[in-house]
Amino acid sequence: MINSTIFFNLPAVIAVLSGTIYYKLSDFLESLAVNVEQLQSSKNPKFNTILKLKEQYNLLYKSGTEIEKTLSSTSFLLLSSQWVNLFVILITFVVLDSNSFSSIHIWECIPRLILVPWIIVGVVLCGARVSSQIHRIQIGMQLIHNNLECNFETNRKTIQLVKSIMATDFPKMTAFGIFTIKPGLILSIFGSVLTYGLLVLSIKKNNV
Repeated sequence: MINSTIFFNLPAVIAVLSGTIYYKLSDFLESLAVNVEQLQSSKNPKFNTILKLKEQYNLLYKSGTEIEKTLSSTSFLLLSSQWVNLFVILITFVVLDSNSFSSIHIWECIPRLILVPWIIVGVVLCGARVSSQIHRIQIGMQLIHNNLECNFETNRKTIQLVKSIMATDFPKMTAFGIFTIKPGLILSIFGSVLTYGLLVLSIKKNNV
């Protein structure tokens, strides 16, 4: 019962909580991105409007920094443990022959084989959504800056404010700062598991 909780329930709960926090942050960033795109469509946004945008951006920046500090190590441990879990499942199928592979092994492996990929994919995609919204905001701010520069003398103060927003790099969601949480990470995790699995299979064949 305890083993079941540790290997199945606990990682799933942590993944849901982490993914929810990432997704909620990305929702706020999406709202900001929409505001940026609306300002982008107006050729000459006012200084006070950009100032309100900066205040909103600064608030999300602080929240993003805190979330990165809080979830970075958690995401690393979660993704690493699920990588190991997936590798163990693969090795179990590769190493054990059909005679020693019982129904108990099957019923142990199948839930893990279903749940583990979902945990990895869910957390990574929710974390990656933050980066995609940040990129969307950066593009919008650059276009606003370009529009304002068409009338530089009139918009000098507003341009400086836009530049200050653009100069503030939003924290990337990472796993303990070792790797950035982005869609390519899914392929890296599954690819490495497959590579090591094939290596073990090759060693097994050579020893037969």
